[in-house]
Amino acid sequence: MHNVLRGWFQQRPVWYAALAFIFAIVILGTLEHILGGSAEWGLVEGGHFFLGNKIGPRVEVSAFSYWSSVCALWLTRITFAWLAVVLLFYSYRKRSVSRKGVRS
Repeated sequence: MHNVLRGWFQQRPVWYAALAFIFAIVILGTLEHILGGSAEWGLVEGGHFFLGNKIGPRVEVSAFSYWSSVCALWLTRITFAWLAVVLLFYSYRKRSVSRKGVRS
C-alpha cells in the first residue's frame, strides 16, 4: 500500500487532477462566500436567479453570478471524478505491471 501511494504522488496526472480539484473547490467556496448562497440548491424562476442557502432564505443574484456558481460546482464535480478515474487507472496499471513481474 505504501508503494502504491508513493507511486501515485510521483505521477504528474495525479498532481494535475488534485490541483484542479483544489482549485475548483476554492473557486466554488469563494463564489458561495461572496454571493451568500450555494448553486447546489439554486433555481431559476421566471427570469429570476436564486442561490439556495442551507440555513435561511434563498438569495436572488444576477444571471452571471448564478451561472458562475453552477459552472464552479460542476467543475468541482468533474475534477473530482477525473481525480478518481486517474487514481483508479494508475492503481490498476500498477497492479497489472506488478503481477506480470511476479509471474516472470
